[in-house]
Amino acid sequence: MLVACAVLSGLVMALVPAPADLAGATPRSTVLSSTVVRTPSQTTTTVVLGSPHIIPQPNAGRAPRDAGERGGWMQEALFGLLCAVLVLIGLLIWRDSRRKRRALAGSGQGQPASADR
Repeated sequence: MLVACAVLSGLVMALVPAPADLAGATPRSTVLSSTVVRTPSQTTTTVVLGSPHIIPQPNAGRAPRDAGERGGWMQEALFGLLCAVLVLIGLLIWRDSRRKRRALAGSGQGQPASADR
Protein backbone atom coordinates (compact mmCIF):
# COMPACT_ATOMS: atom_id res chain seq x y z
CA MET A 1 0.00 0.00 0.00
CA LEU A 2 2.81 2.38 0.87
CA VAL A 3 4.58 1.61 -2.40
CA ALA A 4 1.38 2.30 -4.36
CA CYS A 5 1.00 5.70 -2.63
CA ALA A 6 4.62 6.57 -3.41
CA VAL A 7 4.23 5.59 -7.08
CA LEU A 8 0.96 7.52 -7.39
CA SER A 9 2.42 10.66 -5.80
CA GLY A 10 5.48 10.39 -8.08
CA LEU A 11 3.25 10.16 -11.15
CA VAL A 12 1.22 13.17 -10.04
CA MET A 13 4.37 15.21 -9.45
CA ALA A 14 5.77 14.18 -12.83
CA LEU A 15 2.59 14.89 -14.78
CA VAL A 16 1.77 18.24 -13.11
CA PRO A 17 4.72 20.54 -13.73
CA ALA A 18 5.24 23.76 -11.77
CA PRO A 19 3.93 26.83 -13.59
CA ALA A 20 6.64 28.88 -15.26
CA ASP A 21 5.26 32.08 -13.67
CA LEU A 22 5.83 30.80 -10.15
CA ALA A 23 9.20 29.15 -10.72
CA GLY A 24 11.20 32.19 -9.62
CA ALA A 25 8.72 33.60 -7.11
CA THR A 26 9.69 33.74 -3.47
CA PRO A 27 7.23 32.41 -0.92
CA ARG A 28 5.00 34.91 0.90
CA SER A 29 5.32 37.61 -1.74
CA THR A 30 2.53 39.47 -3.47
CA VAL A 31 2.75 40.89 -6.95
CA LEU A 32 0.69 44.07 -6.85
CA SER A 33 1.63 45.44 -10.24
CA SER A 34 3.80 44.49 -13.15
CA THR A 35 5.07 46.31 -16.21
CA VAL A 36 5.96 44.52 -19.40
CA VAL A 37 8.42 46.28 -21.69
CA ARG A 38 8.49 44.89 -25.23
CA THR A 39 12.04 44.98 -26.50
CA PRO A 40 14.03 42.51 -28.55
CA SER A 41 15.19 40.85 -25.32
CA GLN A 42 11.58 40.69 -23.92
CA THR A 43 12.31 42.22 -20.48
CA THR A 44 9.66 42.06 -17.74
CA THR A 45 9.76 44.29 -14.69
CA THR A 46 7.80 43.14 -11.66
CA VAL A 47 7.14 45.17 -8.53
CA VAL A 48 6.71 43.08 -5.38
CA LEU A 49 5.22 44.81 -2.36
CA GLY A 50 4.42 43.37 1.07
CA SER A 51 3.31 39.90 1.99
CA PRO A 52 -0.20 38.46 1.78
CA HIS A 53 -2.34 37.96 4.87
CA ILE A 54 -4.93 35.21 5.14
CA ILE A 55 -6.61 37.09 7.97
CA PRO A 56 -7.42 40.68 6.99
CA GLN A 57 -5.64 43.37 8.97
CA PRO A 58 -7.71 45.61 11.26
CA ASN A 59 -9.40 48.51 9.46
CA ALA A 60 -8.33 47.06 6.08
CA GLY A 61 -11.89 46.72 4.77
CA ARG A 62 -14.72 49.16 4.30
CA ALA A 63 -17.63 50.15 6.50
CA PRO A 64 -20.90 48.26 5.89
CA ARG A 65 -23.19 50.01 3.43
CA ASP A 66 -26.19 47.72 3.82
CA ALA A 67 -27.89 46.39 6.96
CA GLY A 68 -27.28 42.78 5.95
CA GLU A 69 -23.56 43.13 5.29
CA ARG A 70 -20.87 41.90 7.65
CA GLY A 71 -20.75 44.31 10.60
CA GLY A 72 -24.12 45.90 9.78
CA TRP A 73 -26.86 46.55 12.32
CA MET A 74 -28.69 43.31 11.46
CA GLN A 75 -25.65 41.24 12.36
CA GLU A 76 -25.18 43.15 15.61
CA ALA A 77 -28.88 42.76 16.45
CA LEU A 78 -28.65 39.01 15.82
CA PHE A 79 -25.62 38.78 18.14
CA GLY A 80 -27.53 40.66 20.85
CA LEU A 81 -30.55 38.39 20.39
CA LEU A 82 -28.41 35.26 20.68
CA CYS A 83 -26.78 36.58 23.87
CA ALA A 84 -30.20 37.43 25.34
CA VAL A 85 -31.56 33.95 24.52
CA LEU A 86 -28.54 32.29 26.16
CA VAL A 87 -28.99 34.41 29.31
CA LEU A 88 -32.72 33.58 29.34
CA ILE A 89 -31.99 29.84 29.06
CA GLY A 90 -29.51 30.10 31.94
CA LEU A 91 -32.04 31.98 34.11
CA LEU A 92 -34.77 29.40 33.37
CA ILE A 93 -32.45 26.54 34.33
CA TRP A 94 -31.45 28.35 37.54
CA ARG A 95 -35.11 29.07 38.45
CA ASP A 96 -36.18 25.47 37.81
CA SER A 97 -33.32 24.09 39.89
CA ARG A 98 -34.25 26.40 42.80
CA ARG A 99 -37.88 25.20 42.65
CA LYS A 100 -36.85 21.55 42.66
CA ARG A 101 -34.42 22.07 45.56
CA ARG A 102 -37.17 23.77 47.59
CA ALA A 103 -39.62 20.97 46.80
CA LEU A 104 -37.10 18.32 47.88
CA ALA A 105 -36.24 20.21 51.08
CA GLY A 106 -39.93 20.73 51.97
CA SER A 107 -40.89 17.11 51.48
CA GLY A 108 -37.97 15.76 53.48
CA GLN A 109 -36.69 13.62 50.62
CA GLY A 110 -33.57 15.72 50.29
CA GLN A 111 -32.36 14.79 53.81
CA PRO A 112 -29.73 12.08 54.24
CA ALA A 113 -30.91 8.75 55.70
CA SER A 114 -28.65 9.05 58.80
CA ALA A 115 -30.47 12.25 59.98
CA ASP A 116 -33.78 10.34 60.45
CA ARG A 117 -32.29 7.89 62.99
